[in-house]
Amino acid sequence: MQPIVQIFGNIDLYALGLISKIPIITETKRFGGNKLFTDEIEIECKNYTNILSVDYFKSIFSGMRWKYGSCKIWDNNNIQRWNGVIRNIKLNHNNKSVKIISANSLSKYFSRNINYESSAWETPAMAFKNICDSVGFIYYDNNALNTSDAVYAENGCYIKCYFNSGDDITLQQAVEKIAGICGADIYGHDDLIYFKVFRIYSGGASYTITTDDMVKVPELDFLEDQLINDYNIKYVGCNDTATKDINNGNIGLISRQDNSNGVHDMAEIDGQAGNEIEIKDLPSAVFIGEQGIRKSHMGLNGSYPSPLKRINSSVGSKFDKYMDINTYFKMDFIDESWTGKVFDPIEIKINSDAETIDIVAVEVES
Repeated sequence: MQPIVQIFGNIDLYALGLISKIPIITETKRFGGNKLFTDEIEIECKNYTNILSVDYFKSIFSGMRWKYGSCKIWDNNNIQRWNGVIRNIKLNHNNKSVKIISANSLSKYFSRNINYESSAWETPAMAFKNICDSVGFIYYDNNALNTSDAVYAENGCYIKCYFNSGDDITLQQAVEKIAGICGADIYGHDDLIYFKVFRIYSGGASYTITTDDMVKVPELDFLEDQLINDYNIKYVGCNDTATKDINNGNIGLISRQDNSNGVHDMAEIDGQAGNEIEIKDLPSAVFIGEQGIRKSHMGLNGSYPSPLKRINSSVGSKFDKYMDINTYFKMDFIDESWTGKVFDPIEIKINSDAETIDIVAVEVES
């Protein structure tokens, strides 16, 4: 199949031969800082016959209310990769080109200011849900949310939020703060927002990438900038004394006190009373801190903890397995003696022009 670049629900600019360059669509889920979604893209078009000139009498746009009209993109495998609205049109009559600026369909919700105070201690997942509900935002994945809520509750992790409308804090800023502090990933995918607390992999890889599928064999390194092996977290009632990595037995991790990878401190978190986000107690603080360590290490239950492997690879458009930011995959690669090694994608770039899918992924610990 060929890509589809559709505006107004029925006009395929690609089929009309008007597309100069399809934008690269990126989905990102990354540790230590999250990007909910690509806010906007530019679609580069040809305009030799003035068919995209807004006021030209034969233009697609002539006499039409084009602003906020729909704009969607499907890739070569008929998977929808973009759902947005037209925000602006930039015409260059010197080189007969047009750039259609499309905003993500969810972005308008996330610029709204919020006013929210927790009525009781709640898990970070429920805080996310309640804040979204308070402004009428319903486009979140319930399965990921409910699973995360259960994980937080099982580990006794609770917070309270105080976001005052006078502080001009937006929905996006609020939920990113919750995720950033509480060890969750938050990102956009398939017209939904996912709030997912990290969990040890327990199976479910959907497909295997082999050397035959690759147009770029894996480049490999190890997490360094996101490596965490110590933390300082204050919580309500801590008397201003932050808890550190205490090798808590019920978390099931070995001591990192040998500092074999150097000391890599999580950014200090102040969850005491009076802050935007309060952390309930010591178990809450320890779980949050241990999440940072879990998300950046391999072998924590053995003798030799080490940073997670990270790969950068690409497959071609003929790779016919459904691939997205939520899907674990296995990789076979003889140069590293990998047979069915499991990875979690943290960034996927769909390049329709090059007919490739670029993948950044980290090894998961099973």
